[in-house]
Amino acid sequence: MGSVVGDEVQAHRALWLSDQNKAELALRVLEGEVPGLRKSWLTGVATLSPGSLEMVSTVGGVRFLRRKPVTAEIVAVDMTTRRGTRGIEIIKINPTCDIVTVKSLAATLELGVAAPVNLEWVLSSLAK
Repeated sequence: MGSVVGDEVQAHRALWLSDQNKAELALRVLEGEVPGLRKSWLTGVATLSPGSLEMVSTVGGVRFLRRKPVTAEIVAVDMTTRRGTRGIEIIKINPTCDIVTVKSLAATLELGVAAPVNLEWVLSSLAK
């Protein structure tokens, strides 16, 4: 029963965030540089708008411990790279994450979205 209640709470939070054009996600740099991002995964809440996202990541996954907002302009998405978590990622980010490669002006990033948030909704919110 605890899992059912947890799933309901997550679904409610995801809906509440989506009404504000926001989503919980994970983000990391593969190549290049975006100030405030790194090669290791950061998780947090991102505000989605056409062509960009502004992410406020958390410290240690604790929601009230927040870092400074980071903005990344998203110019392309590579759906051929779509994958699930692998290896150590299953303890660093939500193991149900759907991960794709996205390009910003200065870097190649990986963006991860976990259920109940829909990856296609996130990507359509970023589309110009």
